[in-house]
Amino acid sequence: MLVALTCSLASGYASASSFVWSVSDQDSTLHLIGSMHLLPDRAYPLPEAMTEAYRAADRVVFETDLAALQAPATQLSLLAQAQNIGGQALRQRLGEQYGDFVALVRRYDLPLVSFEAMQPWFASLNLELANYLQAGFKPSRGLDQHFHNLALADGKPRLGLETTEAHMALLTSIGDDGGLALLRSTIAQLQAQPGVADDLYAAWRNGDVAAMTALAQPLRDDSPAAYAHLLTDRNKSWMPKLVELLAGSDDVAVVVGALHLVGDDSLIDLFAQRDLVAIQR
Repeated sequence: MLVALTCSLASGYASASSFVWSVSDQDSTLHLIGSMHLLPDRAYPLPEAMTEAYRAADRVVFETDLAALQAPATQLSLLAQAQNIGGQALRQRLGEQYGDFVALVRRYDLPLVSFEAMQPWFASLNLELANYLQAGFKPSRGLDQHFHNLALADGKPRLGLETTEAHMALLTSIGDDGGLALLRSTIAQLQAQPGVADDLYAAWRNGDVAAMTALAQPLRDDSPAAYAHLLTDRNKSWMPKLVELLAGSDDVAVVVGALHLVGDDSLIDLFAQRDLVAIQR
């Protein structure tokens, strides 16, 4: 689901690229906007290329329907599926890595006992969230939430690339092995890169594709199946809908996680395979 610049970097923002690409045909343009789902207050105002892409769009597309995803019934369903009922405890599942896990739980001042009742994928999600929150990032400031609120206020039609059920199933259906691999990768990265949220933010803010790709590499190396499940498989499933949108006459802003726009089989790469050039703004 995906992460502080010093004042000395701020002067480079105006000339740097942004995490925005444009793909055009004869009568329409898709504006691909790379999102971070949590952002700090200092992320605003946004890079002008992002604001311009939204303004130019007749419709706005997100990974899924954010309003439905945030509905109480959806959240309760997710929490119910996140419970580890009758399964092996994390202490046994993680083995020697359990000590590193406990150190992270203590770093973020979280109750260790609550993790014993979690599926591994949910434990991974909670550790990542805690890392972001400790660094001053907020879900309410996330880019997809920002543009969702704007589209709602402006009356722009909104569309999801996948159903709420399919979006939730990304984690709930990952399985024991996949969930454990994801948790192991998260533990390793947070141990090695405690400032990964700020590193991801710096790459995102500067439109630095190489840095963003490098930050995603640990997950790809540690758990290629989880990487494919969460990123590249979804890119491939989204492409027919994106190509259909481009074939229409509307300009469309497409707001998806920034990692969907970097690396092999990214959306940028998949458009190139169809001889459609995405230009970074």
